[in-house]
Amino acid sequence: MRAQTSLSALSYRLAPAIACPPQVLVIDRPDGPASVLLDTLSLLLDGAISVTAVEDHDDALRALDYYDFGLIAVGVDQRRPTQIALLPHLATRAAGRLIVVIGRDMPSSALQRARRFGAQDVLFLPDRAADLRALLARLNESYLCAA
Repeated sequence: MRAQTSLSALSYRLAPAIACPPQVLVIDRPDGPASVLLDTLSLLLDGAISVTAVEDHDDALRALDYYDFGLIAVGVDQRRPTQIALLPHLATRAAGRLIVVIGRDMPSSALQRARRFGAQDVLFLPDRAADLRALLARLNESYLCAA
């Protein structure tokens, strides 16, 4: 007669095989700074993160109702400076989740308001490849490994 294995013992042994990649919500237009940065990082990490991209504030809030994102990245640039207005809603709806604003072509004073509105960090999309590599490494180490 075979000994039965308890469900908790079985799930403990299988748990490492069922790991999910960190979930990232990107709120930006397709060629916006947050989209560019997280798409690049996702390609470099060969799918080790799961990126959900939305353009609309309402879609972002709906996505938060259904998924547990470890990181929320909001893109802000001259074409969409009003994205900062979404931050208080995100901070309320996504309490305890990391919110990062990724900016391009904006005055630093405008992006610093993002911290007051609930962002944990403000990152600037660099122009140089070497700076981009360093930013991707920082984003991965600081936010995605912990997610």
